[in-house]
Amino acid sequence: MGCIVSTRTLKSSGKNIKKYSPIDKILTSPCEVSHKSVISDYMSLSCLGIGSFARVFRVHHIPSHSTRAMKVIKKCNLTHNQYTSNNTPQEIYILSKLNNPYTTNFFEYFEDKKQYYIITELCEGHNLYDHILEKGLFNEKMASIIIKKILQGLLYIHNLGIVHRDIKPENVLFSSPFNLDIKIADFGGSCEIKPGQKLKGIFGSKYYLAPEVLNGRYNEKVDIWSCGIMTYVIITGKAPYEDIKDDDISEVILKPFQLDDEKAKGFSEECKDFIEKMIRIDPEERMSAKDALKHKWFKGV
Repeated sequence: MGCIVSTRTLKSSGKNIKKYSPIDKILTSPCEVSHKSVISDYMSLSCLGIGSFARVFRVHHIPSHSTRAMKVIKKCNLTHNQYTSNNTPQEIYILSKLNNPYTTNFFEYFEDKKQYYIITELCEGHNLYDHILEKGLFNEKMASIIIKKILQGLLYIHNLGIVHRDIKPENVLFSSPFNLDIKIADFGGSCEIKPGQKLKGIFGSKYYLAPEVLNGRYNEKVDIWSCGIMTYVIITGKAPYEDIKDDDISEVILKPFQLDDEKAKGFSEECKDFIEKMIRIDPEERMSAKDALKHKWFKGV
């Protein structure tokens, strides 16, 4: 499905530069809400991806001469639980609260009768999953650098009372193709949590789901479990349950994940200990983001 549907000319440095601009085709009706700009300030350059619930475009912001990302979400795809009490989508509400080097920066949003248009910074590098596919696995040292940054992002959002609920390699973006600066992205399933509160509802990807999610009462420790599983994945290139049929995954997740000698072949003792403490079945025994950042695996990082 092509995303380039029309063109528009932008004057820059005295030259006419052709830019792709399908914004009028993305919109479903005149926008009603704008916080800093108007929708016509954006010109779409290309389509970055199409998922089940949203489309993401690379867009040019004319007033700032910057390139950003626009996520387009159909309102009919959102459930009641994905709105705040003020009828604002949780994703927009949460993004507006974030200001951290390890989470995607939010600029503004628009809405019309059928869709939301969320404007965030554009990360020019791959996501962590695609990076592995293209450039190969990370050694332990590189993995520890990346996981430490992810944990710093998780510590930040957990301190704000936010649970991401979908931590996985696809939702960790590299800011640039030339460094290891990362951003936690896609807060579509995230929500706020109060001290002592337990959440309900199954959000996230099956290979990274914490066991307590399936049991129906959980807190921010689900992000720690997911991060622990992700650590294993980016070092080995394997999902921990890859030999299990999809129908049996839920049953397997509820049992302790055994990091035996075969699965942890080549792992340092520090790395094994780190993963085991991240994926303990009992969330009370699982490390917090703060504790995890103090683990000896990060010594020298």
